[in-house]
Amino acid sequence: MSVSSPEQQLTELATPRLTRYIPHAPTEKQSAALVAHRFVEDPTEPIEIFYGGAAGGGKSDWLLMAGLQYVDYPSYAGIIFRRNYAQLSKPGALIARSKEWLRPTDAQWSEQRKEWTFPSGAVLAFGFLEHSGDEENYQSAEFQYIGFDELTHFDERQYVYMLSRLRRLEGVEIPLRQCAASNPGSRGHGWVRDRLVEAVGIPNRVFIPARLPDNPHLDEAAYMTSLSHLSPTLQQQLRDGDWNAFEGLAYSKFDRAVHVVPKFDVPAWWDRFEGHDHGSSNPCAWISFAADGDGNYLAHAGYYSPGLVSAHCAAILKRRETAGVGVCYADPSIRNTFGVKDWRGREISVELEYNDHGLFFAPGQNERRAGYLRLAELLRPDPDRYFPPWHPKHGQKGAPRLFFLDILELEPLIQQMRDAPLEDVDSPLSKHPGEAVDQEWESNYGHYHAAARYAAMSRQSPGTQPEQPPEDPRARLLWEHERREDPSRGGDVGYSR
Repeated sequence: MSVSSPEQQLTELATPRLTRYIPHAPTEKQSAALVAHRFVEDPTEPIEIFYGGAAGGGKSDWLLMAGLQYVDYPSYAGIIFRRNYAQLSKPGALIARSKEWLRPTDAQWSEQRKEWTFPSGAVLAFGFLEHSGDEENYQSAEFQYIGFDELTHFDERQYVYMLSRLRRLEGVEIPLRQCAASNPGSRGHGWVRDRLVEAVGIPNRVFIPARLPDNPHLDEAAYMTSLSHLSPTLQQQLRDGDWNAFEGLAYSKFDRAVHVVPKFDVPAWWDRFEGHDHGSSNPCAWISFAADGDGNYLAHAGYYSPGLVSAHCAAILKRRETAGVGVCYADPSIRNTFGVKDWRGREISVELEYNDHGLFFAPGQNERRAGYLRLAELLRPDPDRYFPPWHPKHGQKGAPRLFFLDILELEPLIQQMRDAPLEDVDSPLSKHPGEAVDQEWESNYGHYHAAARYAAMSRQSPGTQPEQPPEDPRARLLWEHERREDPSRGGDVGYSR
């Protein structure tokens, strides 16, 4: 028996397995995505393959090709998801494309079950996960292939849950693959980028960038002409597959170099106020803000974790020992009672449980549109406003009024401010399209953002222009002394650093 050379073995590894149900040859980039599972560190574990980036890169065709690679195996089962049925069934979408490919073959379509059955007994189905929790309808299902078309339209919990549905019989050589395709944008942009685009070196996760020139079947010139009518950001998303460009960001002016400040000792006499958003299975979020007396607010301490109220309180009270104590504004819904009384005859509520553990709240303002506009106002760089003395850009103009200390416990808050999406103007579920942060995103990923809303709404005045210290050294000493003597003007720590 002849032994293949290393070059031949590599060619075999790089040549995708195709069945007669795939009507045309894959492009070079599609081929790479179709063989990615052969190069993983642990072939016994499921692999996540993400083919993402520019529109027109052949991503949807690849998903269907991948779903058809093993339909000649009797035990094979695959499924491809869109967020809702309308997206799945519209002309040119995956169901229509599958019919175009498979109707001339011996595969059988079931309109009721939305699935193809092959002579081997294999099945390729189509489904949708419109609401959070819909993924649990597949609790007893087993697949060897799961595809997600336009992954940024889904919740991360849906995606992660479906990984648990990847199983196969002992001895079967079909790879366990969860494949996804998407352009940048939409409510899931942040988690998809963090989990799959920037997951360099994480075992069994593969990112294959899609570019417009990757699809030789597309009329690139005509497509570029159609893109030219869109906004520059959206062009960047769809033309270049740029995951740092996102049309629909709530805080498009958020800039780490502007809004995030290196750690320093925050003066004890700066005024404190806090925001809180309760969570048990979802994270509980608590933020302490300090107000410097010049109209600047600094998020300088935080807590972000799921768990029990007792654990939340213990962690927050410990942080308050060093961060300082201010009025804590929380979602007023924590005062809702459950129609049950405790042994003292008190109506039980989430707030009461916090109170019993030593944490008390003032009701926050929970009007989402007003909260978004308030945060956007505080984050907006003012071309005539000087950066405060505790900022690296001190003395320059263009400062906002809301800043974040660069510490590990506030990193999720910083990411949420960067990634928060606006409500979609085209969604029938939007109550404030384009004028509030997407409610479903905030419920799933943005609890720190919600806590920031409650706190920000407690401070209605935008503040004054920061005072600038005199250049003369002797006058500066007097200026700093006056600030020490008058706590309302912010104190000196951080101003003379």
